[in-house]
Amino acid sequence: MNPLTETSSSSSIDFSEAPILLKGIPPDSGPLDFPEIRHAQIIAGGKRLLALLPQDLHAQLIPLEANLKDTLKNLLRHLSPGRHLLILASGDPLFHGIASTVLAMANPEHVRIDPAPTAFQTAFARLKLPWSATRFFSVHGTDKILNARAVLTAPGAVVYGDPHRSASVLAKELVDAFPDAGQREAFLAEDLGLPSENLQADTLKNLSELPACSGLSMLILPEQGTGFSPALALGLPDETYHHQNHMITHPETRVLVLSKLRLRRGVLWDLGAGSGSVGLEAASLCEALEVHSVEKNPERCKDILQNIREAGLSNIHLHSGRMEDLWETLPAPDSVFFGGGGPEALSDLLPQTFRRLNPGGVLAATAILMETEQCLNAMPNRLQDLERAEFLTVNIARTEKLGSSGHMRKAENPVFLAVFHKKMFPGNGEKQHV
Repeated sequence: MNPLTETSSSSSIDFSEAPILLKGIPPDSGPLDFPEIRHAQIIAGGKRLLALLPQDLHAQLIPLEANLKDTLKNLLRHLSPGRHLLILASGDPLFHGIASTVLAMANPEHVRIDPAPTAFQTAFARLKLPWSATRFFSVHGTDKILNARAVLTAPGAVVYGDPHRSASVLAKELVDAFPDAGQREAFLAEDLGLPSENLQADTLKNLSELPACSGLSMLILPEQGTGFSPALALGLPDETYHHQNHMITHPETRVLVLSKLRLRRGVLWDLGAGSGSVGLEAASLCEALEVHSVEKNPERCKDILQNIREAGLSNIHLHSGRMEDLWETLPAPDSVFFGGGGPEALSDLLPQTFRRLNPGGVLAATAILMETEQCLNAMPNRLQDLERAEFLTVNIARTEKLGSSGHMRKAENPVFLAVFHKKMFPGNGEKQHV
């Protein structure tokens, strides 16, 4: 028996308790007829789902198309007492679905959610693939760049596309970002449950050359897949990033700075961002982190924007201008990196920034000039609620070929690194200068 036609009271939702029902429909569902359909005065959903309803209904049918948010807002605003709204959704409405939009507009106490298997669950069942460790990505309904590094480094991945960026288009984006990934095994899943259903296994390169699908599609990289995987975004070579006049924190220093910032969920300020490399790697390593990069040089800002686009990151934001002018626009940080600025700028900005730093936060700053180093050394006496300070000197020498006779080490300029930790409980204890 089709579970959607059962009338058991144990599976029925009482509209009197929740006048809005979000009902998930399996991707391969046939004609729909369950108790809530007969009790609802208004039924909303995509055209494909509305077409599965009985023809003898007296309910008002509301298609949810491109202007979904406006339609829902108007519908919920004018939902009068005693009228029951049924919203049909594909799969689980809470998984990349309509539920978050509805819950943001309506009183959650008035909403009941009845999920069904999702499109990806159906696809994995068809393909007989496990998905316990699989990560999920979506570009559905957006124009954001796909984070190719995150997809290809995941244990397994599902990327939801749409008619504008179907699975084959997404495969091409991955191959364009990392050509060596072209031989990775992948699956294409299109139009599940429809006569045009298409499940296909091949390499990413071959899938990227297929025609685009006009309906719902997913690109799947299985958990047991082998082949190329890009390195973590930690200390990547300078040439990975667009930059000018060596205005970039070099890989080894970048790794040390990131380790000292103690990255976690929260907000990072990358001040005097230059190429943006520190903020970019922080955003890639910790997706729960919201990075705000500040740079006043317009040309460097162009480089940062290009680097953000190529990295496919959505948790990093560029602010063009002087920190002094942007002070009130940024959320309070949990960590801060000063990658640029001379002693005059740091002397004023660093204490102000430390005051904005959330309790338990970390501020790190690098210096090449001795005058800037002296400024940072004197800073602990000016920082209220400082728990402790660390001072390090980073010396790096690279081996280079010397003619035909051998090799020699060539030292880079030493980099001074200051790290200031703010007390978790301000006002308690004494400062420590380490």
